[in-house]
Amino acid sequence: MIISEEPIQLKEWGNGNAFRISKKMLQLVDFDDTIDYELKAIDENGVKKLVIEPKMDLEEKLAIFEEFSGLLDSKIETEKQDYRKERREERLSKYESLT
Repeated sequence: MIISEEPIQLKEWGNGNAFRISKKMLQLVDFDDTIDYELKAIDENGVKKLVIEPKMDLEEKLAIFEEFSGLLDSKIETEKQDYRKERREERLSKYESLT
């Protein structure tokens, strides 16, 4: 969801280029000039975008990985339990049909 938009221009700055982002826009997305950010080039189905995100250290990345791996592990365990329950029900119904 777009919360705000404004035109910007790519300008030469020193030996590189830069976008000037208004203070208003930075405040809207809670940017903090005391932390480091990463600029990422992303291709989403042929649409290329630049994304600016707070830079994460290794501990933060590992914490996210562990959080998601726990979700995946619990989902796999649930799927195993569902499969076992279905198989048990199939065997019981097959056994009941024989008697």
